[in-house]
Amino acid sequence: MAWRRHNRNITHEVFYDGTTIDGSRLEKGMRDIAGAFNEVPIGDMAQRFVAVQYHSGWMPPAHNIAQSHHWPWMEIRNQGGTDTNGVLPAGAPYNELRLKGTWVPGVTLNAGGARVGTQYAWTRTFTFLRPVVIESMNLFMMIDQMAAGSSQYKGTDTPASINPYTYTAPPPPGYNTGNATGDVVVIIDVFNPTTIEDAEMTDVEYTRHHWVVNNDPFTFILSEKSNTGPAWDDMFPVFENGSNADCKALQGRLVEDLDINIPIPAGSKVRVAVVIPKYDGVVVGDGSWGPTPWSVQGWSTTLTVLEEIRDI
Repeated sequence: MAWRRHNRNITHEVFYDGTTIDGSRLEKGMRDIAGAFNEVPIGDMAQRFVAVQYHSGWMPPAHNIAQSHHWPWMEIRNQGGTDTNGVLPAGAPYNELRLKGTWVPGVTLNAGGARVGTQYAWTRTFTFLRPVVIESMNLFMMIDQMAAGSSQYKGTDTPASINPYTYTAPPPPGYNTGNATGDVVVIIDVFNPTTIEDAEMTDVEYTRHHWVVNNDPFTFILSEKSNTGPAWDDMFPVFENGSNADCKALQGRLVEDLDINIPIPAGSKVRVAVVIPKYDGVVVGDGSWGPTPWSVQGWSTTLTVLEEIRDI
């Protein structure tokens, strides 16, 4: 086994009976200690932290079921009933918008002003009692484009000929009909420890914003490949009707942001939010999202966090 310096020996200056203790040696020892804590060596990090993955997902109801409800998606406009100012308890902070940094083309949510369209967010909240490091954030948007148009996760409100994640007429300013959209936002924010309920005080530590969704396609196998049988093939499936017209491989949009290395202080409440648009359909067309954007695809997220190893 190769020798290495023990991670507790952060300085070569050792003080014990029979040795001299002077200011220079004390100062050097303090510098070594400060340097070790401010910039922890990679070898020490590997032994002090372990990767923990928090996985969550959500699947919409089947395409032949009414999509009228949008749970667990929550409108980011904090609006109570027909009162545009919401219902405000005495002395409580009022957040007209629940999240920061969600603007996308075609949706206008000016606080107290004109509004065009809205957005919906799917959020999960984590509490970390001890310091952690967020290492990566992955998002998978699973779609199912069946040639027959009876797609499970493409939305039944749009024609099968419309490519997913594209604008329809009238498009947002600066875009043309058929352009790929840039309207999905991923956010990791941390609540203020003293004003947890005040969204204006949250710190946005990570955001995936204004990215072209169609630039991140994912599929396991080529959907054009087929095996009409009768023998089974390990590489390609057998379709009983001899055609692969109504059977496609798992596909969608996959976003992997690795090595982001965001330190999170002890006692923090961390929120992960995925935000999708709901266009008004008049000023800006619904696009391939349709009037029920929460039904277009299945969702899967993985948050990888480095947590400190502790003695039991």
